[in-house]
Amino acid sequence: MISELYEIAQELAEKVDLTEGVEVTPYVDLAPDYDLAKVDKQIIFVTPQSLVRTPDTRRTDVIEAVYNIGICERISPDEIKNRLIMVDNIGKDLLNARFIVNAASRVKKVEYDPIYDADFLRNMNVFVSVIVVTVQVYNA
Repeated sequence: MISELYEIAQELAEKVDLTEGVEVTPYVDLAPDYDLAKVDKQIIFVTPQSLVRTPDTRRTDVIEAVYNIGICERISPDEIKNRLIMVDNIGKDLLNARFIVNAASRVKKVEYDPIYDADFLRNMNVFVSVIVVTVQVYNA
C-alpha cells in the first residue's frame, strides 16, 4: 500500500506539470527542507502528509491520503497575481483527477493553506504556497 501511495504522489507531480504557468518539473520530495533565502527559481514538490484507513466492507478499506504540494519562487510583488492564478489552476486541474496506479482513486478535496505567505513575500520576495490535496484510495 505504501508504494501505491508513493506512486500516487508521483502521478500528482505529473498532473501538476501539465498546468499552465508551471515552469519546472514538479517532483516528489519525502523530506522537504529549503532555505527560502536561497530560493532563486521555481520549486514545486509533492510530499505525503498523512493517511487514514477506514474499513468500508469486510474486504475493502477506504484510505484518505493527504499530500502537500509546495510551491516556492523568488518573485517581485507585481508577479503575485500570476502566481495566484497558477496556484488556482493547479487546484482546479487536480479536482476529481483519476490515477493510473489505482483507477478507483480520485482527488476528494483541494485546500490552499496558505494560498500564499504574505510575510515571506514582503520580507524575502519569496512566494510560498501550499496546496493540500486529499486523495481517496479504495483498497481491496
